[in-house]
Amino acid sequence: MSKDVIKLDLLENGLDFIDSSLNPILEPKNQHELKYSILHLSAGIELVLKEILKNKHWSFIFEDINKANYEKLKSGDFISVSFDTIILRLRNIAEVDISEKSESLIRNIRKRRNKIEHFILEENEEAIKSTVSKVLHVIFEIIDDYIDFEEYSRKTKDIYDEIKVKCLNFDRYSRLKYAKIKDVIEILKNNRIRVITCPECFQKAFPLNEDYTCLFCGYTDTSENVLDLYVEKVMNICIMADIMDGGESPICECPECGQETLIFIDNEDVNKKYICFNMLCQSEQNEEEMSYCNDCGSLYYGSAVEGINLCSDCIQSRMDE
Repeated sequence: MSKDVIKLDLLENGLDFIDSSLNPILEPKNQHELKYSILHLSAGIELVLKEILKNKHWSFIFEDINKANYEKLKSGDFISVSFDTIILRLRNIAEVDISEKSESLIRNIRKRRNKIEHFILEENEEAIKSTVSKVLHVIFEIIDDYIDFEEYSRKTKDIYDEIKVKCLNFDRYSRLKYAKIKDVIEILKNNRIRVITCPECFQKAFPLNEDYTCLFCGYTDTSENVLDLYVEKVMNICIMADIMDGGESPICECPECGQETLIFIDNEDVNKKYICFNMLCQSEQNEEEMSYCNDCGSLYYGSAVEGINLCSDCIQSRMDE
């Protein structure tokens, strides 16, 4: 091997972290083990993504490329690339195809890790197993597409193969669990009950009905909290960040029930519709059936009349003037 070739064991270390995270999730004995399992999984995923960046060019794993230095790289004395920058560089420089849904799953693991690091551990084992299964499939696809194991040691490939074997348990678990609720979900759909992706387990098993409980993991909460979590985790929108940047919250008042529980959704759950998460309302309208009032800015049912959008209240107000 040439003396100029740098061998960073990012991939092996990352896979080792992922491997060590699986047993406590597959066979949890206590919450303490589950805590470190999520921490290790998040760290392992990040290292794998960094390895793909490093393969494009070693300078890309420096947060500030202008400060990239060969000697600091070899010594490890540098500020490593942040997660947000990793995603940007993977997409824009390494041309790695990461869908919004895949990014949401990866970020979900990071958010769970962040909660744990701040001493908050309130985790649903069913949701964790499902989320881990889905995020690992995302990572497997990325590894298979962008990592050439011919360039790594046999040990590294063996670790990866062992992880895939262990993950068969996640797949079996998810398939068996979903098979038990599949008929119930079909009945709900036949009765025109909307079933969406659960923001806790990422299974399409959360019915917007009076029960308001995920059939897969049992997650339940208020309409407002479920909607907030759905926007954050499934739609991958940080509401507070958007507002602080001068934007507006994607959640608005429902014209039907008057609650702040209406959201426009265009994903695998719903195709371009406004959906109300209020369990007592559950109204939904096509995009073209809704308009924003030119006077008050509120969303209302209806379309423009002679090029002007006005809700009923503003029409009445103009008539009274």
